[in-house]
Amino acid sequence: MIKKKSFKYDLAPQSKLYDVMLAKWRPFLMFNQDSNLRSKVCNTDIYGLRFNKLKNKKNSTSIFDNINKKKKTGILLGNSTAFGEGASKDEMTISSLLSNISNYHVFNLCGRGFSGMQEIINYLLLSHKIKKVKKIFVISGLQDSILPFYTPQKEFDSFLTPIYGHRLFNFYMQKAVIGWKKKLLQFFLKLFFIKNINVNAINRLNLFEQIAIKKEFVNVSNKNPYKIYEEIIARNFFLLSSISKSLNIKVNYILQPVATWCMKKKSHEEKKILNEESSTPHLKKIYSHVDRKKYLFVKKIILKEIRKYNMGFLDLNEFLGQKKYDNEWLFVGNFHVNDNCNNIIAKEIYKKFIKKKK
Repeated sequence: MIKKKSFKYDLAPQSKLYDVMLAKWRPFLMFNQDSNLRSKVCNTDIYGLRFNKLKNKKNSTSIFDNINKKKKTGILLGNSTAFGEGASKDEMTISSLLSNISNYHVFNLCGRGFSGMQEIINYLLLSHKIKKVKKIFVISGLQDSILPFYTPQKEFDSFLTPIYGHRLFNFYMQKAVIGWKKKLLQFFLKLFFIKNINVNAINRLNLFEQIAIKKEFVNVSNKNPYKIYEEIIARNFFLLSSISKSLNIKVNYILQPVATWCMKKKSHEEKKILNEESSTPHLKKIYSHVDRKKYLFVKKIILKEIRKYNMGFLDLNEFLGQKKYDNEWLFVGNFHVNDNCNNIIAKEIYKKFIKKKK
């Protein structure tokens, strides 16, 4: 069988590694990058966090061991864009570039596929390792705009954000907790009594009571997914504001760039890559939830929370949508950017949130 040619791999060969990187399941966080990855493109520590620059591949164990004590401390939260998926090497990630051009050492606490809640949880899990934080940057906004719409409501509680791998996790949890007796009970109950019954709610003391109600109680509210999204964002920003107050510093929220959200004229390379991705069925399904209409809704809701908590804000879609970036190659996929774009973003973050105004 002849393998189909990939424009993306030809134009951005580093994408090959990102596409085969495994996720490691972790308590509370659900998943993160695998630990101790070593390559020319991407290197992670014992926590699955990406190094800004790995000097000693044999002995370096944690990003918290590789700091410049003369610099102030900053942290970067976010998903795959902020993690640096698309960058040709660790040194070309936003956190690394920011660390080079500023008087801050910026820790990369980002994770591929993270929802906003996972971004916050990852910080909480590791916050005790980071002393005297002076800057918080959050480059996010995409995953929460997809997951409540992409994941069927019956599969998640509306007060919780669904995650990537949600269905897989539920499947194996159900498989693990249901023994052969309950499997047999489930078969007969579905056959004669109840089509959708939660056998985990049944035990030998409440069997007849559970059958008597003749329905399954599920902690799912049939809300409009847009309303669910608003609740998720309100909660996430409340938590970010709580972190901000506890550290007595301002949170700077940066709406991540998405090719279908950004109005700049696409380069020849971008057109090829985006057309190729759109021909992939599962990507096409995801991209159907990330159109310009969704972007305008997302920005409206986020701006409401930004004003409420007086946070710094930068919309990278608006910024990169300027005419000066027309036909310039920035995106290596709908959700990810290249070294050139990371460099542009790092400089703008420095200019807007770090550089002292005269």
